[in-house]
Amino acid sequence: TGDIKLMEKDANSFASAFLLPKCVMESEFTKPVTLFGLAKLKVKWRVSMQALIFRAKDLKIITERQATYLFTQMAIRGWRTREPSNLDIRTETPQLFRKMIEGLYENLDKYAEDMSLAEKRASEMALFA
Repeated sequence: TGDIKLMEKDANSFASAFLLPKCVMESEFTKPVTLFGLAKLKVKWRVSMQALIFRAKDLKIITERQATYLFTQMAIRGWRTREPSNLDIRTETPQLFRKMIEGLYENLDKYAEDMSLAEKRASEMALFA
C-alpha cells in the first residue's frame, strides 16, 4: 500500500544511507566538491558519481545549485548515461559461499543432489562460476 514514488524515494534513501553513511561522508567530501573529487570517491566507495552528488546534497554538504552545476558538467561530458570507463567498478565474484559449500561437501554433485539440482552439475551452475 502507498504511493510507489514515495516507496521508491524511501528505498533510495535507505540505500544511500546504507552505502554512504552520514558520519563518514561528512569527512570524505572535501570542499569544493568537484568532478575530480567525486571520481576519487567513486573508486573508493564503489558507487556512481551521481549517487555521491545526491548524497552530498541530502547531507547539505552541497547546495541544490551546486548539485545542478555538477550534474550539468557531467551531462556536458556525456557522463550522465556513461561515467568514464577508467572509473568502472569491477563486478565482484562471490567466493565465500563456494568455500562454505566446499567445506560442507566433499563433492559438489552431492550438494546439487541435496538441493534438488541433480539434473545440473553444481560445478556448472552460474552460482559457482
